[in-house]
Amino acid sequence: MKNSQIVLFVGSLSILLALFLPAISVQTQNQVMGVSGSASYFESDEVFGVILLILSVGTMILVFLKKTEIVWITGLISIGIFIFRFFKFVSDISSYNSFQNQMGNFGQFGNEFPQMPQEVAIQISLNWASWTVFLIGGVLTIAGLVKSTRESK
Repeated sequence: MKNSQIVLFVGSLSILLALFLPAISVQTQNQVMGVSGSASYFESDEVFGVILLILSVGTMILVFLKKTEIVWITGLISIGIFIFRFFKFVSDISSYNSFQNQMGNFGQFGNEFPQMPQEVAIQISLNWASWTVFLIGGVLTIAGLVKSTRESK
């Protein structure tokens, strides 16, 4: 196995692993609500998670079959999806948190629930574990593709 194939395999494997690492974190100031924790990329974005899963596994298979000319397609599509979804996640989280901040304190829930705490705001943030591994996988994939092009000349 050539060095470029090893780099491509590790890059694809990194993208595959990133799908199952925490991608977003959810926290609330109200412990009664029981909303807190994190979700993997696969849990929070199922459609693109499945697409990236298929692409990364497909890329690893193509690397073993030494079909690096096709790996360009699967690798660049994976990286493109990662970049697009990263900025979409950031935008959506920012919009949601901005809305929560504008709403401020929701006030009492009325006479029906006098014991209910006043604040039910939920904060969502990126969990960098998944996104960092995605980035490393993308960089390794590009490096492996460039290296394989140079090796074939």
